[in-house]
Amino acid sequence: MQITKFQLSNYKSFNEPVRLEFSNGINVITGQNSAGKTALLEALSLRFSAIAHRSLKTVPTRDSTPNRTTKIEASFQLSRAEVAEVIMRLRGSGLNIPKPTLGTSFSEKINYHAHDAASSENLVRWFMACETHTFQLLFEQNEADSGIWTASRVPSFGNYQAEKQGDAFLYCQATVGSGPGIELRPLHQIAGSPRNELGAQLGPQIAQRIYIFRAERPRVGSCPFGGSSQLAPDASNLAEVLNTLDQNKVRFNRFDQQVSRILPQIRQVAVRPSQYKSGDVEIVVWPHDPASEREDLAIPLANCGTGVGQVLAILYVVLTADSPQIIVIDEPQSFLHPGAARKLIQTLKDHPEHQYVIATHSPTIISAASPEKVIMITLRDGESKAEMLDAAETATQRLLLLEVGATLSDVFGADNVLWVEGATEEVCFPEILEKLVGHGKTDTVIKGVVATGDFESRRHRHRQAELVLEIYERLSKSTSLIPPAIGFLFDTDGRTAKEQEDLRRRAKGRLHFLTRRMFENFLLVPTAIAVVMNSEESFPTKPVSEELVRSKLEVLLKEPKYYESGAKQSLVTVHGGRLLEDLFGDMSAGTIVYRKTKHSVALTDWLVENSPDELADITGLLRKILVSPPD
Repeated sequence: MQITKFQLSNYKSFNEPVRLEFSNGINVITGQNSAGKTALLEALSLRFSAIAHRSLKTVPTRDSTPNRTTKIEASFQLSRAEVAEVIMRLRGSGLNIPKPTLGTSFSEKINYHAHDAASSENLVRWFMACETHTFQLLFEQNEADSGIWTASRVPSFGNYQAEKQGDAFLYCQATVGSGPGIELRPLHQIAGSPRNELGAQLGPQIAQRIYIFRAERPRVGSCPFGGSSQLAPDASNLAEVLNTLDQNKVRFNRFDQQVSRILPQIRQVAVRPSQYKSGDVEIVVWPHDPASEREDLAIPLANCGTGVGQVLAILYVVLTADSPQIIVIDEPQSFLHPGAARKLIQTLKDHPEHQYVIATHSPTIISAASPEKVIMITLRDGESKAEMLDAAETATQRLLLLEVGATLSDVFGADNVLWVEGATEEVCFPEILEKLVGHGKTDTVIKGVVATGDFESRRHRHRQAELVLEIYERLSKSTSLIPPAIGFLFDTDGRTAKEQEDLRRRAKGRLHFLTRRMFENFLLVPTAIAVVMNSEESFPTKPVSEELVRSKLEVLLKEPKYYESGAKQSLVTVHGGRLLEDLFGDMSAGTIVYRKTKHSVALTDWLVENSPDELADITGLLRKILVSPPD
């Protein structure tokens, strides 16, 4: 069974109808905190108390009375076996199958020639022979009632035009036979509304096959003894069903193995009579080797962390359900360590027979899930909106991120991204931004590119830079998980003025170049270099004086090997990175290797605190990009 379409209106933060589509496999609902993810999951569970949407739009004055009815229209696809299983639960009830209109191609196809017993037999036979049925149902719940199921079309499973008598539909009423298996026997004809139709009758039973696992601690540690193997939708009888599962040792051992895979600290799960309440059974976990036979050291589930009970309940459904289920999980990262969350997602992917809907703002989980569908929930003016993201597009974006050395975790949740030259700038620029620009709490992420080789080849530099910009532009589409690029800040690195202008035009004004060849050129400050050298415990000759560093710098700055052919020798045009490598190597007699992500960061920290004027050009560029970005 799976949900294929879902429409929600007038529930909590959702006002206007939100139309969603779900696929089999894993579907992810994402968005910022309080955007409406949990409210959507509650509605998907079909077990909630109606709470009407309230905002300035629906309650314009204090005396206004809002619409108090929550509406859900959903399409459920069930296989023939699942239809039979659901119908079995209604044994003894009259099941109302709409009669087809006489003379239509459908009625002729199934030999339905009159509204009589023989034709009704043919209708029932056809219904039970279909491989799948998709029921389109409407669920309405007022704040004062328990909800009403209705067929949003008649028949709810489509296929043909239903016969009407005035305003009422004609139904062939059937009942489940008393023998084994499913045998629908037509009884007599009735007239009724869409609320009497078969799909509306099956709605409450279908809802029982949807499991929702919430982010809070579940109370599933113990329950009254019983023999059921059917987990309650709220998992309240987990101890009972695990006790029943224990009768099947092979299946229980498989369950144990999966628990240990996700939560390695748990070596075994067991069920025993409750020590606190007669007639109850309780779940205990063994954090120690079961071979020790020390059951007295087992820990009651009630004393374990929040995630343990959730994992046990989820795995029970995934591993033991005899038919496909709909499993809804709210914010798994809130009760699981990232490593455990990834393993849980992998287990779900190993069981694609079920349909999963996961609400999360965790890029780790989104990446691990590789979801079929991604639904982005945003809150605008107090109202939740939903945007369907194409799975192929999001998969492509993850690959593009990898190409430039980034992951979804690096940029997910930011308002904007400022792409910079490399790892050094990625670390140093936020420090400059916070201390010197005053925007340390900005929601812009600064992320460095890894593929710096694209900027090194002189022969292909111009075209390669264009390709890199193209990748970033594709990553920065508005309808994606990736926030837009607010700008690009790269080294000049020998590019001519014309090349720089061409790339600026290509980036539509969002590309900026440092005023010197590369970031390290701003770090060629003798005082700062001397301080950093002296901080190295293994530096052979200490203390290193500022004067010695200055004299060494003056010599190296005259070396032609640090310049492009024909370039004027200066702090602006020198290859600062190579110069610093040689400077540290020469002055330490080869014992210290200059590392950008260590020594460039240390130099930046010192300059920010002691000589910020040396970084004035960079400060100005960051202020220009982040404070006054182009439209």
